Amino acid sequence: MKTLPEIMEIVGQCEYLDWDIRLRLDGGIGEGAPGYRPYVQIFGNGPNPKNNNEIEGWSGRKWFISPHMCTNEIVRTCYKAIHCAVLHEMNEMFLYKEQAVFTPHMDYDEIASIMKVRSLIDARDNGMQGV
Repeated sequence: MKTLPEIMEIVGQCEYLDWDIRLRLDGGIGEGAPGYRPYVQIFGNGPNPKNNNEIEGWSGRKWFISPHMCTNEIVRTCYKAIHCAVLHEMNEMFLYKEQAVFTPHMDYDEIASIMKVRSLIDARDNGMQGV
């Protein structure tokens, strides 16, 4: 079982571009506190489409780390956090007709409603449609 300082050391040796890979604590105020769980979170800067593409800070989702993880699992969790953040940014920046059609910030209740309108589905007759 890894201690918090050991986990901090492992995460501290992971890096990608100028993004911050931070180890944080969810819940209590320290190791052993109720609800204490370490997690990795990515922080970076980029254009905010809601604010005229001004460069602003952003943070990725939380990736929880278990003290029972081996070093390989902790490093791969940091990698997965970066991987998902890169894909997230790509989805926001790819435009079709000047719109970020793959944005991860859509209202999924609205998408579910649209998916009920079969005439809006664009797929080959013999293609895997998953709907």
